[in-house]
Amino acid sequence: MAFGERKRRTARIVASASPHLPPGSVVRQFVQVQSGRHAGANATPITGPIIGDFVSTSSLLGIGVKPLAVLATDSELFVLPLVGARLLDVEPPLYRAALPGASVTLEDDKLTVDGATLFVMMGMGRRAKWLAEYAAAPR
Repeated sequence: MAFGERKRRTARIVASASPHLPPGSVVRQFVQVQSGRHAGANATPITGPIIGDFVSTSSLLGIGVKPLAVLATDSELFVLPLVGARLLDVEPPLYRAALPGASVTLEDDKLTVDGATLFVMMGMGRRAKWLAEYAAAPR
């Protein structure tokens, strides 16, 4: 995916998320992730054990394999499911936490939000790093 396409995709997802955010909220950081297993497992036939860990804790428990958007505003962190044919639309938040205070860490391509492992989509590694740093920064 070319840089311009990724930029337009991000803008479209953020715009689609706006109705689900508190009035006046401005999205400061965004990353696209997948719950359930590593996104690379989608591109290959499953011939052995599933790659990756299943979501294990918090309100993100039990959502299965699903593409998600993680958004950080000035004061809150949101995890919203991506839907639609091209995954450009979002549904209401599955998770919401105040910043600072939300537990967000990044290790390799795994973003952990409140104990739930979310797998960063290809090409979103820098964004995931920025989001984790933003969530940890004092306000």
